[in-house]
Parts: sequence; structure tokens; C-alpha cells
Amino acid sequence: MTRTLLTLLLACAPEASEDDDSTPATGGNPTGGATTSPTTSSTTGATSSTTGATSSTTSTTTTTPPGPTFTAVSLGCDFGCALDDTGEITCWGRDAYGETDPPDGPWADMTVGCEHGCALDDTGAVTCWGRDGSGQLDVPDATFQQIDAGGWATCGVLDDDSVQCWGSNHQAAYPTDGAWHSVSAGLYGACAIDAASEITCWGEPRNTPEADGPWAEVDVGNDWACARAEDATVACWQYAGDADQPPDGAYASLGVGREHACAVKETGEVSCWGDAEPVTGQTLPGDGWAAVASGSDFTCALGTDGALTCWGANNHEQCSGAP
Repeated sequence: MTRTLLTLLLACAPEASEDDDSTPATGGNPTGGATTSPTTSSTTGATSSTTGATSSTTSTTTTTPPGPTFTAVSLGCDFGCALDDTGEITCWGRDAYGETDPPDGPWADMTVGCEHGCALDDTGAVTCWGRDGSGQLDVPDATFQQIDAGGWATCGVLDDDSVQCWGSNHQAAYPTDGAWHSVSAGLYGACAIDAASEITCWGEPRNTPEADGPWAEVDVGNDWACARAEDATVACWQYAGDADQPPDGAYASLGVGREHACAVKETGEVSCWGDAEPVTGQTLPGDGWAAVASGSDFTCALGTDGALTCWGANNHEQCSGAP
């Protein structure tokens, strides 16, 4: 799945346990407002005199540092990662293959698949970590403009505007010609937007949206995908059958997961749809949301203040463990 200043990933996780906590877990103000200012306290210096002697109480200051300010978020099967404004990555949730142990930055961008992650530096070099059962960590010797991980593979747009994927064979049939400006990898396939703002997909879903573009963003989940047109409308499609469609509205960014999707409206609200209770049907009110990412059965929204709010399945603390 593609990130809009956030990468959004897909899904393949087990069902959440019955005692999962689906209450939104907040790393900041849940309405996307400003974070609490650092708390400062001081004891004013005082002087007292007894039989000519002078004693003084020294002033002290205690400051509570603010939390990190995040600029992007990407979710996998049961874990997530966020990029902060210093270029460092913080991950949380299930850690079966080292997927929550990203390398030190600074990084310009990052994205996560089901059980691995990849980061892009300022030179266009990519480093990946986590599970390597399908060659997810075998990064090509190339210079990338943009990357997106999904399932057990990663795809990217190179500096010559071509597309290349590595990892599982589901994404192996990527186009070998043409000029592309973005790509999104899902569990079983990928889609890319070309220089003419048209969408091409391979694997599943190999079909493309019935609606006309031009397209500004595409994000792939399990065997389905959603795309945002330049007029801010969103259309979804899948390999077989009819895909769930979003509520009416004008949208600014997308986050497609395994069987559900969420998006930020131009009004700043987050709306979700699809099949992933209790994620779907959720609406985060207000105008303080900048981006959203969806994983298997959970979602995180990034506030304009740089704070994270997550909700959905929590069997691996993929919500409550968010920074």
C-alpha cells in the first residue's frame, strides 16, 4: 500500500483474540489538536536573615520533554512503524522476525510489509529489515525515488522512472517499460500510476478501476485496491466481485488494509469502510488529521500535530503500543 507521507500496508494477520482492546490508543490529542506544551516548574530564590547570616534557596527548573513529532506512518500485519521529524523510525507491535527493530537513520521515507520494513535515504538507497523468507531483504542495487512494501515484497520507482519489485513472486510481473511516478504493493499484487496518471496493475487485483481518472494516488490491500482521482473522489475494485466503496466525500489521502480501508477527507475527518470490525464504520471527527494507514485489522491516523491515534485489533499491542 502506498503512503501519503505515510505508507500504508496490508494484511494477513490472524483474527484478533476476544480480549483485544479496540479502543483508540492515542499517542497525542485524539482530535488532532496541539500536543501539551512542556511543563515547567520552578522554585523562586528566597533570602532570609537570622543574626546577620544569609541563606538562599537555589532556583530549579524541571522540564518534561515533548513526545516525538511524526511525519509518516505505515502498518503491516500486526506491527507498525512511524518516521519522525529527525529522520528516525520507531516501530511497535508483534516482533517475530525483528520487524520492530529498524536501522538507525536519518531516513527520508519508510514503508512496511506484512513482516518486514524498508527505508529510503536521501541518496535513493534502500535498506530493509525483518523477515526474509521470500527475499524481502534482497534490495536491488539501484537508486529509488519512492518505495512501497506489501505482503512479502517491496516495489519502487527508480531514478529513471522505471518500476522494480523484489521479494515474493506475486509482484514479479511488474512492467518493464514506461515511465511511472508512484507504485503500491499489496499482498498478492501491485499497482502503479504512470506519467499520464493512468493505473496499471499486476498480480491481484490485475484489473483496474472502472471509473475514469486521471489518478493521483493508488493503494493496494489484499486482493483489492482503492484509488483517489485528481478530483478527490475515490473508487475501489477487487480481483473478483464488487468491492466496498467509501462514503461520499472529497478525499485527500488513502490507507488500504487487508479487507478494509480508511481515508482522510478534505475536511480533515477520517472515514473507514470494508470488512474489519471494529475498524470499519469508524469516523474520527474534526479537521486535525493529516494522513491515515491501515494494517490487517487495525488503523492509525496521523494528526497535524504529529501525534498518532490507533484503533482496531490489539492482540499484539499494535494499537496500545503505538508511541
